[in-house]
Amino acid sequence: MYCPKTGGFKMANASLSPWQIVTEYYPGRTLGNINNGIQRVLLQVFGMLGQGKSSLINSCLCVMKGGGYNNTAPSGSNHGGMTIERKEFELTNHLVMIDNRGFNKLNPTEVLEMSAQFRHLRELGEVTWTGISIREAYRVYKEEQRREPTDLVVPVFVHSCETVWDENAEKLLAEVYSITGIHPIIVITHSSSKNCGEFIEKLKKLKSTHFITLENYTEKNPKPNPETDGKIVEFLQTCIKEAESRIKKMSEEDPSQRIVQQTTQQVNEEAAKVKESRDRLQKVLRK
Repeated sequence: MYCPKTGGFKMANASLSPWQIVTEYYPGRTLGNINNGIQRVLLQVFGMLGQGKSSLINSCLCVMKGGGYNNTAPSGSNHGGMTIERKEFELTNHLVMIDNRGFNKLNPTEVLEMSAQFRHLRELGEVTWTGISIREAYRVYKEEQRREPTDLVVPVFVHSCETVWDENAEKLLAEVYSITGIHPIIVITHSSSKNCGEFIEKLKKLKSTHFITLENYTEKNPKPNPETDGKIVEFLQTCIKEAESRIKKMSEEDPSQRIVQQTTQQVNEEAAKVKESRDRLQKVLRK
């Protein structure tokens, strides 16, 4: 398996290769603070249907686990998407990717459900974009209250150069940043598309601090090559760097207070959405 020999950010052991930096990563290691309470960094992958989210996970598994390409996180084709649930895929003991159902329309209800996920108010399993579950948010919140947070979420937004950029995506990225404290890392798939250059120029105008272009490994393109392997390792290093930066800031925060604030905001937003739906229904019935 190809392992880049140079690059990456400074670690405790400067002799480690970028691939080793990822495989041997422990939350807080670069800060000299491995007793920060965080045990896993979760790379939560999100985006529209059929953008290459599952293929990105499969590519990362291929590079980090070795043994060739496998369609472990079932990926679809023709922008249809196959994923209907949130599911974890372990890259290392401390680095995990979470696959997610793609957005259908990127409407307010879908964004609200995504917000609940980033606020740790949804468990893994089947995802529906059509409902609002205040009770579910409260139930998970009560469970989270009983234990110290041990997972840190790094948002990863996947978008294909072959599809039109939805302007609502900019609002979504801003919302995710306000929740996680991390600007979503944007992965641009189908980077050989003729539209890629124009799309990158558009991204440069956003506040997102990181984006990376790559061609995922797929069932049609499973043959390993150094460029793709290097891009995957670079992407994972970027995720680690953002996680370390967030862990440093979290040391100055009260985690229990943050959970309360996030839950309160989610419940208020969901209650407002329910009221809006009821008001709309009453107007229809009065006609």
